[in-house]
Amino acid sequence: MNIYKCFQRYKYKIFNNRILLTNFSYLAILQIFIMLSPLITYPYLIRVVGLELNGVVVFAQSISTYLSLIINFGFNIYGVRQVALYKEDQVELNRIISTIYTNKFIIWFFLLLGWLLLISKLQFFSQYYWAYFYSFFITFNELLFPVWLFQGLERMKYITIINVLVRSLFIILIFFVIKEKIDYYYVPLLNAIGALIAGLLSFWIVFVKLGFKYIIPSYSAMIFYVKEGFPLFISSVSIQIYTNINKLLVGGFLGMEDVSIYDFCEKIVSLVRMPVSIIYQTIFPKVSREKELVFVNKMMIIVFFINIILCSIIILLTPTIMNFVLGNVLRSGIIVILIMLISTIIAGINIFLGGCRLVAWGYSNTYSKIVIFNSFFFVGLIFCIYILDFISLYTIVILNLLTELFALYLYYTQNRKIGLLMSSK
Repeated sequence: MNIYKCFQRYKYKIFNNRILLTNFSYLAILQIFIMLSPLITYPYLIRVVGLELNGVVVFAQSISTYLSLIINFGFNIYGVRQVALYKEDQVELNRIISTIYTNKFIIWFFLLLGWLLLISKLQFFSQYYWAYFYSFFITFNELLFPVWLFQGLERMKYITIINVLVRSLFIILIFFVIKEKIDYYYVPLLNAIGALIAGLLSFWIVFVKLGFKYIIPSYSAMIFYVKEGFPLFISSVSIQIYTNINKLLVGGFLGMEDVSIYDFCEKIVSLVRMPVSIIYQTIFPKVSREKELVFVNKMMIIVFFINIILCSIIILLTPTIMNFVLGNVLRSGIIVILIMLISTIIAGINIFLGGCRLVAWGYSNTYSKIVIFNSFFFVGLIFCIYILDFISLYTIVILNLLTELFALYLYYTQNRKIGLLMSSK
């Protein structure tokens, strides 16, 4: 009888959370595919175009990541929250979709003009003009693909299906198009074409399959969305300063070969970051609506132990993977990966203290202030190692570790002050 009751209880939990489980499954498939696809193409690209030119491509695409942040302007977080709140109101959803898309198109257009002027005038960019030119159009992914809409509607299957199809095409074309060193600039071109195809497919899903309509938004609505998204935009930029600017630092101070090595290490560590990303994207709409601290705490503990297990596996497999991808085992790369893994475990906790608490409970401004303060801390550390001439692959990743620890302290302090650590139930 007890076994029967236990079975019924778990059956009820699974049924009650079936949307979460479905979305988790789709995101898991996508993240696994995203995780494995670079390991398929990376060895080939390293051998054909070399570490230096591959570093140029990685460097250019890293810049496009920051351009995408500007286009995003916090809408990917604010949009999810709005869509999750009004998911049953078709008219309001039409307004949300139209306003976000219009704002993004305006930002994208002015960024394009500025970027073309920059890469034409500065020699640092003009010597690899086409790599930087094509890399800009990878921003089609941020401009056209409405992750915020599918996430808010809790229909992750669209994100998965489109991305898997487009990325599969990209992988196949890499082997057919890239034949010698001079072909390196085709890598960002193929990425840009893939982003455009994914965007057009998502347009078809949004405005044909799902039946949403574009409504010319009012000026006041557009300004309101910009104001609401601005604190989240500042937060996103600030987070990127101490999480993804490292490739730019490595490229600017150490060289493009080191960019390739750093990028490889980051891709290995992404194997651990995957579960956190999937779980966060899956539960954020639910947490924003229901605001259950018990649920958030349970998920945070689960993620922590998943990270510990995955880090242990990665440590054991790193030499084998490194030998397969790079053709040899680099001691420097192994040390960098170890430091990154420690940072990743701490970052997993920070996501649940920040996004799944402060943002979900409506403390976006508090969240933004913490992230901005954290970024200043990181920039201060960079200034110190620059003045002391200590810049290396090791010191750059150690700065990330120190910054994540500092962020953990700030998040914990604020959550404790507000009362978002433990449920009062």
